[in-house]
Amino acid sequence: MKPRTLLNNWLSRWGYKVVKFKPGRPNAISWFDDVHTLLPADSPVTILDIGANQGQSAEFYHAAFPQARILSSEPDPEAFRALAEVVARIPKAQVFQLAFGESRGTASFNRFQSSQTNSFLTFDVRYRLEEASSPIIVTVETLDSFCGQLGIRQIDLLKIDTQGYDLKVLRGGLTCSGGRPSNWCSQSCCFPHSMKSSHASPNSTHSSGALVIVCWASTANLKKAAS
Repeated sequence: MKPRTLLNNWLSRWGYKVVKFKPGRPNAISWFDDVHTLLPADSPVTILDIGANQGQSAEFYHAAFPQARILSSEPDPEAFRALAEVVARIPKAQVFQLAFGESRGTASFNRFQSSQTNSFLTFDVRYRLEEASSPIIVTVETLDSFCGQLGIRQIDLLKIDTQGYDLKVLRGGLTCSGGRPSNWCSQSCCFPHSMKSSHASPNSTHSSGALVIVCWASTANLKKAAS
């Protein structure tokens, strides 16, 4: 048995594990470290935060990239009000009350007691810890249309947290109006236990009866998955 295996067997009693990673590359261990590995902290990057909820990620991105242009979107009206208050304190940040999908228009949006689990998708009630309220109708944009309207030629960091709707968001366009693709995409996907995923990662965690998977990928690879 290899020394690392023996060490991991011993450390597992306390919930620890030794993992090998390459310096200067995303390691899927620390999300914060990965962000700084992918993008220079002092660069004027453009970050699109889809599913921004109440501004938690917007605050993180501003702290990590003070010069960044942060565009946050959230369709839920209550979460949007909290998001707008946060974004108002962040220079070069903008907020948009809308959702993203594979086509423009309006759609029914399911709301739950915890706004972080709101989604276009319906979930098996046996695997939810809270009841749903009445659905609302929200505005839906596509990535291509949104970037075209704002004159965005490149998104440096695309974050998607849409509770299982992520591929439909990507199908709305992986390139902006100038044809230059986003460099990186961070996806946080929620899979209720009634659903199965064949793609897990070292950042997988279990929370509130769901499997939450955080992954990094270049949009060149995600384009193949979305098509």
